[in-house]
Amino acid sequence: IRPRDWSSDVCSSDLVWLGRTVQGDLGRSLVRRRPVADELKESLKNTFILAISAGLLGWTCGIVLGTVAAFNRGRWPDKLASAVAITGVSMPNFWMAILLIVLFAITLGVLPPSGMTTVGEEFSLGDLASHMVMPAIALALVPMGVVTRMVRASVLREVGGYSLKYYAAEDYELLRRIAARYDVANIPEYLIDYRISSGGM
Repeated sequence: IRPRDWSSDVCSSDLVWLGRTVQGDLGRSLVRRRPVADELKESLKNTFILAISAGLLGWTCGIVLGTVAAFNRGRWPDKLASAVAITGVSMPNFWMAILLIVLFAITLGVLPPSGMTTVGEEFSLGDLASHMVMPAIALALVPMGVVTRMVRASVLREVGGYSLKYYAAEDYELLRRIAARYDVANIPEYLIDYRISSGGM
């Protein structure tokens, strides 16, 4: 942040600051004595790496959990995946981050508690990955929960539609029993009426 030039009026100082900002001159940090633009570049690089890692982790786990839950509807894998998804969406990221630090960094001592790399050591992907584990998990919980619920609903809709079209060609009462047994709530009533009127699909 560039110190204000109090020798001139306020409006002129603001216009000078705005003109320099538009040109990319954000001034110097009062704490680190470095250009603010350089500080932002380093922070944006770390933020980009963390965002990509958390996004990939959240989407991958969400797709897997949602698919497993859909094909095990009503059974313990479905309930477990739903509980994980609800917990991920409900629990604040900062609280999960604190729990992860207490467990893995303080209690077990297997992961570093902060930073992107170990200070004083050469850069390595293994060291970067060890620093990224806890932040990525904490940030991935919300997208994982949302994706899990969306994938589960989508898979159930597709599987339910296929089962309806297949069994309607066999027998109306069989269709009723299949729907009741698997609790297929999204069966369109008009397809059942069409089975009765046409005798098949």
